Amino acid sequence: MLFDVLYYKILSRGDKMVKTINKNQVNIKLNENSNEIATLIEKYTETTVNSKKAIIAKKIIKYIIIVFGVFFVLSLFIIAIPIYLVILTLFIASSISILKSII
Repeated sequence: MLFDVLYYKILSRGDKMVKTINKNQVNIKLNENSNEIATLIEKYTETTVNSKKAIIAKKIIKYIIIVFGVFFVLSLFIIAIPIYLVILTLFIASSISILKSII
């Protein structure tokens, strides 16, 4: 739209040579901008691919940590339950012996 206005102003002066030069300059500027836009798009796609890979890696690490955490808690339960039962039986036995000594 801006370039159309520029062309109309040039045409109204009747300077066709300036019009073609300005058209070429505008085309060159557009080509330069399109190259910049293309590089920006390439950078954006590279960063999105890298960010997607990072997100997938974070999810995998998160699931690995969860799985190891579950195994760790289960191993603690496997160790803790027998210890709890031994302490409970010792407590019951000592309380029975204390009650017998009182009675």
